Amino acid sequence: IEVYQDAVPRLAVGQPVRIESPVLGAPLRGAVRRIGLEIGRQSLTGAEPAAQTDARLRRRLPRMIAASALMGCCLWAGAILLGPALGTPGLRYAALAGLVATGIVSYFGFGTLLGAFRLADFKAALRRQR
Repeated sequence: IEVYQDAVPRLAVGQPVRIESPVLGAPLRGAVRRIGLEIGRQSLTGAEPAAQTDARLRRRLPRMIAASALMGCCLWAGAILLGPALGTPGLRYAALAGLVATGIVSYFGFGTLLGAFRLADFKAALRRQR
């Protein structure tokens, strides 16, 4: 049986379960045998946006990993270039801020170029949180 993600912490193996539906003649009773994770579109939830999230993640995960690897290369190169500044007490924090900015810009730049995510996804997520 599929449950919402926020209900998982309230589940325990061995916990009694009762399933009721108008299509069933009588309630089904049982117990939780195992709790696991599943990634992929769940057929019980239909075409809800939350169900589509898993399918999008599965399609985009390799692109996200590639964007992360390219960001790592940029950070590695930046650390080599900024090595002397990172060792200088007066410049250390400015160089570190430069590395952080390089990581942010390179990850979102490569992620967008590779199709790992779209700006519209972030805008939609921000709208949902309001």
